[in-house]
Amino acid sequence: MNLSRSGACLVVLEQPETPEGSVQIHFAPAHRGVSGAHEPAAPDAVLPGRVIWAVVDSAPGTLQAPNPAHAWCLGVRFEPLSPYTERELNRVIRQHLRAQRSGEALAPQAPVVSVPRECRNARGQAIAIMDDHLIQLTDPNSPVIIVAPGFGQTATDYLALGYYLAEHQFRILRYDPTNHLGNSEGELQQTTVRSMQHDLELVIEFVRHTWPQAPIVVIASDLAARAALKAAARARPLDLLLLINPAIDMASMLMAVHGHDLIADYQFGLRRGVCNLLGLNVNVDQFVSDLVAGRCTDLESTLEDLRVIRSPLCIATSPADSVVLPPADLPHAFMTALGANTRLVNISSPLTDRHVDVEGASPAAFKQLLKQIGSVLSLQTVLAPQEVAVQPHVARQHRIEQEYTFLRHDGSQINREALCAGHLAQLPHLGNLHEYRKLLDDLYGLMSPFDPGAVLVDAGVGQSDLTRAALINHTYRAGKASWSGRPSPLMVGVGRSRERVGHRCGTRSGQAKGVSLGRDRRRFTRGKTFHVASKCQLCASEGRPRVPVGTLWHPSVFPGVFARIVAPRCRTPFRARRDR
Repeated sequence: MNLSRSGACLVVLEQPETPEGSVQIHFAPAHRGVSGAHEPAAPDAVLPGRVIWAVVDSAPGTLQAPNPAHAWCLGVRFEPLSPYTERELNRVIRQHLRAQRSGEALAPQAPVVSVPRECRNARGQAIAIMDDHLIQLTDPNSPVIIVAPGFGQTATDYLALGYYLAEHQFRILRYDPTNHLGNSEGELQQTTVRSMQHDLELVIEFVRHTWPQAPIVVIASDLAARAALKAAARARPLDLLLLINPAIDMASMLMAVHGHDLIADYQFGLRRGVCNLLGLNVNVDQFVSDLVAGRCTDLESTLEDLRVIRSPLCIATSPADSVVLPPADLPHAFMTALGANTRLVNISSPLTDRHVDVEGASPAAFKQLLKQIGSVLSLQTVLAPQEVAVQPHVARQHRIEQEYTFLRHDGSQINREALCAGHLAQLPHLGNLHEYRKLLDDLYGLMSPFDPGAVLVDAGVGQSDLTRAALINHTYRAGKASWSGRPSPLMVGVGRSRERVGHRCGTRSGQAKGVSLGRDRRRFTRGKTFHVASKCQLCASEGRPRVPVGTLWHPSVFPGVFARIVAPRCRTPFRARRDR
């Protein structure tokens, strides 16, 4: 049995017919049958689900049916769970994850293992670290590679890279900065570059205390690379400092992303409070004041740190991994200030897991990075079959870390519903903000007029002023022109449940009818027929952004498909847009 929050893989014995349709999985509470239990009569937890796939179980295992032809392996996706059932399911998964993290249930066949570690910063906050290494690694002097994730990234994003490097006899420490995303302590709103710098310094000291003779390599990306440069200027020399798409000029980068000189605005007294900065909601005033106090604001401050650094340095550029941060820009003054021993390399692809095929061979970008590390440290030869063999364990560990993060942050259905309700309650007030109105105006200008076959997705089904305005204006244009022979348009509306989609569409079952849209259309098209939905597709998501609940409209007079995305339960709206 393979169990997760979203579904399970089950072996069913003595089932002569192909299992299909809805199923229910029962399991008893842990305290049943224990004397003195607080709830001796607690009911079974019932997991409603739907069979997604079914194959005959031909692999040998511990469960053997009298008639092997009647044993099935099923993939079941869970339907929405009751709070009690979800709590019991989380309890079972939490117990399994604790065993994994304590080393009690490590897969003996896994060539690389991940062991959780922890250290604390000066504020007493725990820094969560994952230690990836070969299961037979016993040499305390093996080189240690510290991976500092970039802004908006977590340690899990570099899991595949960590396993690839671990195969070459390295010990990889992936960590989450405090006051950031991931499993370390702190509030995201309080994130600053200097807090990232101090966390990196603590991890380096942790390595030097735990493995005193081990060589140390630091790999850092974007804003973390700027923090690493500052830390390397103050600390003992490293064996190699490898910076990926470093943020060289913070003021210019913020100007390019936000269209405002945030540092100059702050110095002139403008305060913004908590708002979106590079895709995350942080205290902008605290973030900018920390840049000023830490002398990390501009190119000149970067050059000052570069002049005093004593560690071997490698600067790598790669395709942008984030839709928020601009492409890496290495100014001429920065290139001139680099020492003769500094290496520059262009990496062919991003290094994070979202760009890696876990079923295939390791990407060329990993090998390019390994080559730079091999220029200062000796490498162990690893054959291609060994590299491919570790990939299934990457996917398994990725799911374990994902489940642990979900449970640690209490992403239960009740909390997701509360978050969604809070988000919807704030939507009507966004229209009072000048920045929001300007955003809608810019978006409307970018997407208008709609081209034949264009696609636009409306998440929330009709909650956006942009949706309504664009629909009315486009319907007016469609009424004045002939669209015969052009690709039929498609409007996509996305909701979190059948009931909500049905309410927005004016139906009980979630079937799209387009009544309100038709009323607006007839106003401009002189009574022409409005074609109601030709296709309806519903799939349960319960907050999982990759599998939305959707209703599709197909008005044949539109030359495009129409949509808007709102993803309050994702790390950033940009991540949700990329996932879809």
